[in-house]
Amino acid sequence: MRYSYDYKRNAVELYYQGQWPDTPDGLNTKDFRKSIRRWVRIEESCGPDALRHKGHNKEWTPEARYALVARVLAGESTRSVAFSAGINNGQLYQWVRKYKIYGYNGLIPSQRGRKPRNPDMRKVGTRKPPKPNESEYEELVRLRAENEYMKAEIEVIKKEIALREEKEAARLKAKKQRSTYYFEISKEDVVAERNKDIMNEINDIFDSNKRRYGVRRVHRELLIRGYEVNHKRVQRLMHEAGLMGKRPKEKYHSYKGEVGKVADNLINRDFSTTAPLQKWTTDVSQFNFAWGKCYISPILDMNTNEIISYDLSMNPNLEQVQRMLDKAFKKFSDLNGLIFHSDQGWQYQHAYYRTELQKHGITQSMSRKGNCYDNCIMETFFGRLKNEMYYGHEKDYSSFEEFSKAIGEYIDYYNNKRIQAKTKWMPPVQYRIASMCSA
Repeated sequence: MRYSYDYKRNAVELYYQGQWPDTPDGLNTKDFRKSIRRWVRIEESCGPDALRHKGHNKEWTPEARYALVARVLAGESTRSVAFSAGINNGQLYQWVRKYKIYGYNGLIPSQRGRKPRNPDMRKVGTRKPPKPNESEYEELVRLRAENEYMKAEIEVIKKEIALREEKEAARLKAKKQRSTYYFEISKEDVVAERNKDIMNEINDIFDSNKRRYGVRRVHRELLIRGYEVNHKRVQRLMHEAGLMGKRPKEKYHSYKGEVGKVADNLINRDFSTTAPLQKWTTDVSQFNFAWGKCYISPILDMNTNEIISYDLSMNPNLEQVQRMLDKAFKKFSDLNGLIFHSDQGWQYQHAYYRTELQKHGITQSMSRKGNCYDNCIMETFFGRLKNEMYYGHEKDYSSFEEFSKAIGEYIDYYNNKRIQAKTKWMPPVQYRIASMCSA
């Protein structure tokens, strides 16, 4: 069965796409697909034009045969040259063999039919008879001339083959790049669609927490909401969306030398606890604004990271510490055996402070002088507080009253909504209640 050029090209394109055309009626599917594979090999070897029907019954002149033989001798395979010419592979092989034995004369077609008895009856234009009186020298000159001509022809053919192969390679490369381009575009669309719901949740978590959450807490919140997603994927999506945190800056130092009694360092960097209300810590931190400075003095429970109480003031004086303690003792009255840690700030060396702790059965502990690591748990809270609601927002608070309101909202959010790894991804107050109930 003879197929048109367009039919062959369509079948080859379907083959490249991983599909098969419908088998024509009356043909075996296995044999039909074998023919398609042969067309694919022909196209890959010789280009799409080789699929055109060349006509096997064509009369080949000696010059045309010589052109095909020269291509084979130049390095092309017999199969590819035969495919491109539309002739049988064995036929071309015979031409090459005859040329190697007889030279150009071997490519002259012999007379068809029975040989005439009388040699003089041969038709004009058939095989050339050898020269009758050619000497060995003349024959050598002729053969050398033919050899030089053959070499020149082979070089020309080699250049044509190289140029054709280069064009075909460029065509295949462009086709592959085009296919890869459309594949990548479709893949990006699929990935973007798959991440759409997760990205919406990430934006909701990030915005609802006033852009305070980093990768860890956003990832944990997604798990709580029922999304099974890797933290690296969350990190990549947040990075692409430009959702990132900030860095801590200036710190306040309340140390003014030994103005009272310095307590021993009972904590000694051992911040571990087994239940709430075992170890507390406190410190003072400073905020700078165009309208002035203010100071926050909080109490933090080392077990739950809960802010027990706090006071915000324009002056870091003793009255600020007094208000802070009154709020804490009003919230928890039974604190016997509690260890209360701080640095060596003047407030904590004062007689009032030490007396108030003794009244409630609290043991006082102090960091070593100039060693912030002894109270790093409170330093961590200050860094988190400023990172999430102060740095970059200094101009949002035009007065002390506005900033005081924002601090109150943040402390409430921190205690009752903000999840943490230390508290098993629960807010501090919820974790304290759960711990006391289980105890």
